[in-house]
Amino acid sequence: MANPTTPPSIVDILSDAYAALNRAPWVLLVPLIINAYLWFGPGVSLAPLVAKTSAMVRELQPDGASTADIKDVRDQSLLILDEIAKQDMRGQLAWLNVVPYSIYTFRTAGASADALGLPYIVALSVPIGANNAFQIADAVALFGWIAVINMVTVIASGVFLELARGGVTRMPEWRQVPYRSVRTVAVLLLYALLMAAVMLLLLIPLTIFVMLLFGVSPAFGAFVVFIGAGVWLWVGIYIGFTREVMVLAQIGPIRAIKTSVQIVRSSFWRTLTLMMIVLVIAAGSGVIFTGLIDSFIGRIAVVAISTYLMTGLVMARLRFVLFQLSQHAPVVRTSGV
Repeated sequence: MANPTTPPSIVDILSDAYAALNRAPWVLLVPLIINAYLWFGPGVSLAPLVAKTSAMVRELQPDGASTADIKDVRDQSLLILDEIAKQDMRGQLAWLNVVPYSIYTFRTAGASADALGLPYIVALSVPIGANNAFQIADAVALFGWIAVINMVTVIASGVFLELARGGVTRMPEWRQVPYRSVRTVAVLLLYALLMAAVMLLLLIPLTIFVMLLFGVSPAFGAFVVFIGAGVWLWVGIYIGFTREVMVLAQIGPIRAIKTSVQIVRSSFWRTLTLMMIVLVIAAGSGVIFTGLIDSFIGRIAVVAISTYLMTGLVMARLRFVLFQLSQHAPVVRTSGV
């Protein structure tokens, strides 16, 4: 990239990101530990809690006292609950995780507003059984696991993002790693709280509104839901670089959101191209790796290869944002504490 003011191509960004990762292999440490535990450590199963919930649903809506429509809704709910009972829920409960992982079970791609910012391999599922999983039987245990999983993953995310930042900028600043990691954890938590507050404020009135629409016209209600999902995805694209901006520029979530929007507005089609390439690589890798997960050696290969692949994509996003920030100075600063 001879001219620093010329936007690098997406291929250049990807190439530079993996070259940076090769120069800084320590960035792989946290993702390797997380992925190894996900594949070989004990899982978390909601089967006992789901069994209680299913029994309650059947008791509230018995076959003889239900209309055909209500019975269909009940049966669909029971199928969803049955699917949840079969899954390892560690990935689903790790709401604050930013470390790339190679587990894909019940989570839907794009479910959160900024899901495009979290690379993970699609179509892989870790087998789970009663003998290799912690069983959650009540709400207290569920909330306890949610707290523990998210506490661990947000700390791991802070360390990982700081190491990745050092790899991309070629400025590890080892003495500052603990401080910057703590700061990154803090801004990740602030960002999560901000997003949760916004979703809560919007979700309650919108849910009531949509339910009323479905009561008046199911077709129009479905159309509104479809439009709402499109708007949510559009918002997700514009705020998708918030985490990268917070880490690289060392600023808070509100300024980072504004900067992410500015970056996408100034380079919309390049942003879409990068995001689509990330999603295609993740989805395609899942299809390829599916044939390897039936053997122990194959799983080791999946952990190693997918960790390298996904970490490189995270660094590619950081590299993309780093260039964009350099074009928007003095709006933000990209180095220093």
